[in-house]
Amino acid sequence: MRNEQDADMRKNNTTHQKTADAGASKWAALILALTTVAATFIAYAPSLRNSFVNWDDRSYIYENTLIRSVDLHFFKTIFTEPVVYNWHPLTVISYAINYAIWGYNPYGYHFDNALFHSINVLLIFYLVLSLAKTPLWPAKLSAYNCKLFTAAITALLFGLHPQHVESVAWISERKDVLSALFFLAGVLAYLKYAQVEKKHLFYALTLIFFILGLMSKPMIITLPAVLVILDFYPLGRLKKSNVTRLIIEKAPFFALSAVSAALTIWAQKTALASTDSMPLDTRLFTAIRSYAFYLYKMFLPLDLVPYYPYPENPVFFSFDYVTAILIIAAITIFCLYSLKYTRAFLAVWLFYVITLSPVIGIIQVGAQAAADRYMYLPSIAPLTLIAIGACYAYKRFANRYVISIALIAMTTLGALTIKQTYVWKNPITLWTRQIEKMPIILGYTNRATAYHNMGRYKEAIADYTVIIESKNTDLTEVFLERGLSYQAMGEVKTAIDDFSSALALSPTNIKALNNRGNAYKRAGERVLAINDFEAAIRLEPSNPVLYYNLSLVYLDINNKKQALENMRKAANLGLPAAVEYIRNNGE
Repeated sequence: MRNEQDADMRKNNTTHQKTADAGASKWAALILALTTVAATFIAYAPSLRNSFVNWDDRSYIYENTLIRSVDLHFFKTIFTEPVVYNWHPLTVISYAINYAIWGYNPYGYHFDNALFHSINVLLIFYLVLSLAKTPLWPAKLSAYNCKLFTAAITALLFGLHPQHVESVAWISERKDVLSALFFLAGVLAYLKYAQVEKKHLFYALTLIFFILGLMSKPMIITLPAVLVILDFYPLGRLKKSNVTRLIIEKAPFFALSAVSAALTIWAQKTALASTDSMPLDTRLFTAIRSYAFYLYKMFLPLDLVPYYPYPENPVFFSFDYVTAILIIAAITIFCLYSLKYTRAFLAVWLFYVITLSPVIGIIQVGAQAAADRYMYLPSIAPLTLIAIGACYAYKRFANRYVISIALIAMTTLGALTIKQTYVWKNPITLWTRQIEKMPIILGYTNRATAYHNMGRYKEAIADYTVIIESKNTDLTEVFLERGLSYQAMGEVKTAIDDFSSALALSPTNIKALNNRGNAYKRAGERVLAINDFEAAIRLEPSNPVLYYNLSLVYLDINNKKQALENMRKAANLGLPAAVEYIRNNGE
């Protein structure tokens, strides 16, 4: 009897000890997870003081009247019409919430981006811990401290990597961090679904998160393929006996991907590059080059710029292209060969290739060859593999050396990330970075516009002059903008010369005629001003601004009859200033 009681006591003590250990492990995981989140948010803290930039922020935020009023029209529009060439209603809703709270104060928008990114870091930490419970996870890394180490390293690599700054510090890329949040939540739910008894709940959650993610950014249409990869490794569910079930299981996800792809093509139809301007063979070779380019930037995240231009007249047998093809081929062969020992390498490679495929350039939107933001999701698997390698090293060598190297790496990445957030501080810093590292017309144009808006007209003129001297683009708009800068400085005659240069390139340009008319008026050349405004009206008789400006010239020469006649036309076309004038002065 005594022996039985002792045995029961030992059994109870063991059970209590296991429960206590499990509780302690959960607390250790939570503390470590929150530490990675805190480190990430601190690294992005400088971005909270950043302003808007003149690259899509205008379209999404401060000129987007849609987000100013959340009503029936708002919801109808975001669900039935593209917004800035995208169907992403949930992202637009998030901007509307920001506007309701913060107005046009960029702090709140940046705070939310940093918050979403930090949540993603937390999700990645627990995602790696969930992967560590799967059947094919390396047995040598089954110790709980190894799992924690791998999860923490992966989360920190993702959170502190400078390649992700564009997705976080650029307000217009809210869609990246928001869609990734639902992508990661969906993967976590799927891992639960594959390993627990209450499958229906977690299957439904996976589907719901996928829908929410697609409503944030369609790039996550690859999630169904990622789930298949997870079945292959590390879940080990992809078997001949299980194929029919897996097909039925994934069918709703692939159907949603097809719908999202159709919506994306519909939304971006006016932004898609034609095969005439960008031939398919050029896109294919550039796509292969981009797969290697993104890996290079992941391992060496230096000289990051907002815009990587498409190569002019690419030579397919050049060093860049041949090297890229050899690298991609070598990685693929290695991953296939490694199947003798593990599925891990092929799974990671497939994740990278597939998640990057929607933006790799086969279906080209815009003229960029690559963008740092496109690596936000695809980097997760390679970074996890690096963390697993670090954990192997942690077990194989002296712990203090591996930990020291990891700390140095994280500190370096964190410093680079903090530095990169300052690149996105304002339009001047952003486009100065582009010009310093990879000078292109877009960089000079956008910086010149920013200088002009800040009243720094001399610097704006200098940038516009660089563009004009390059002769690499249509110069009509450039002459117009430089003319406005000259006019703002009081150099009216030089402004007239620029407006005339614009008209020489585009004789029917309404903006050029109107601007030159205003400049002539300011210079006292009223007859020439009248001629320009009348010429513009003949080309565009429904433009109220032209009648209004013509009316002001007639007022200058005391021709009240003509002034009132043109002011009435402007008022009839709905120009508020003209309506007010007629109300106060009309007969």
